[in-house]
Amino acid sequence: MKKALFIAVIYLIIQLAMFFVFSTIGMLFTNTMDSSVYVKNTTYYYWTLGIALIFTNVLLIMIIYFLVSKECEHPFGSYLTIPRSRDFVFSFLTFVFVIFVVNGLSEFTHLRDTHKEVIDGMMHNGLCLFDIVVVGSIANEFCFRRGILGSLLKSPRFHRYALVLSAVFFAVMQFNPGAMLGAFILGMFLGWLYIRTHSLILPIVFEILNNLLAVVLGLIYGKNSTLADFFPNVWVFYATLAFCCVASIVFWRLMDQKMHRSCVVEELQK
Repeated sequence: MKKALFIAVIYLIIQLAMFFVFSTIGMLFTNTMDSSVYVKNTTYYYWTLGIALIFTNVLLIMIIYFLVSKECEHPFGSYLTIPRSRDFVFSFLTFVFVIFVVNGLSEFTHLRDTHKEVIDGMMHNGLCLFDIVVVGSIANEFCFRRGILGSLLKSPRFHRYALVLSAVFFAVMQFNPGAMLGAFILGMFLGWLYIRTHSLILPIVFEILNNLLAVVLGLIYGKNSTLADFFPNVWVFYATLAFCCVASIVFWRLMDQKMHRSCVVEELQK
């Protein structure tokens, strides 16, 4: 648990420190030290934000890799192994229903999205988009799945609760009430895939797909669009959401029966 908390603290410190540094540099380039004026200058703000996010997440990947690299002889070979095609198919089908549930429940709860304005601005900046879809997704999986979940799995005291605790960490670290429920469900799904395959490939692929889907729908249908808008009425939306909840459970159980189980997982369960 100590190592998991240490990684979470590192995540916070790096995020805050790098954002402060790059924001200060950005304000110097705009010849102002007034943060409110700087934020209004969206061109400089979002380019600086994109650079800061990419630099921060690359640094985070490097630090997590350094922290866990001594745990095995071939870190990349051990945690970036390619899954079987059948495993990808089963997990992809489950992912489709899980993502609908994640987004549907987030709208159903009506929790305030505190990052909505910033995310909308990031949608129109190339560097921010690259970080949201690719670099940030990879960093999240290294941090929350390999770092935090991996550490909890090795703890005799917290091994049984590792998946739930890592998903809670993932949700809380969003610092956004509107995204926490969805992040928790997604964290459970991605964490389960990591445990089952002992690889980051599937979690990385599906977080990239999740973020890419959010970006594409946001750019096509606008920032104020919701998932319910694609249905004739709210009752059809609720019925579809209920169906996807059931389908997610069914396909999740099917994955549990059909997907290859890593020999490392079998050793941990003995």
